[in-house]
Amino acid sequence: MAAWSELAGTVQTELARVGIPASLETDVPGDPSPGIRISLGISGAGYGVYLDWHAPLEDTRPYQEAVHAQNRSSELRLYHITARDIMLTAVLDVLAAAGFQTFMDFGHRYERHRQFWILSPPTHPIS
Repeated sequence: MAAWSELAGTVQTELARVGIPASLETDVPGDPSPGIRISLGISGAGYGVYLDWHAPLEDTRPYQEAVHAQNRSSELRLYHITARDIMLTAVLDVLAAAGFQTFMDFGHRYERHRQFWILSPPTHPIS
């Protein structure tokens, strides 16, 4: 777990270095700040460091109603999923360009929801 915490910090530092603000999930649990969230997976879908994206539209009433109604065809939900994938794919590409080993998991059969993992830091960091 200590190695994952260190990796999460390294990811946050690298993203800040290229101008992409990101917060560690441990900074303020449940914090609805928009943007990149770096989290530690310690159960469920996987173990390690993963990225997520929080958009302010997730806090809106129409979005929450669509989620609670489990409306998978809601244009707002589909738009959010697409925007999330674009943002997280771009960030994962930036980290890969910096030498991090990354992984995108397409393991969710019924949702268009992907998981974005950072597996290891660069072996030869760019200075």
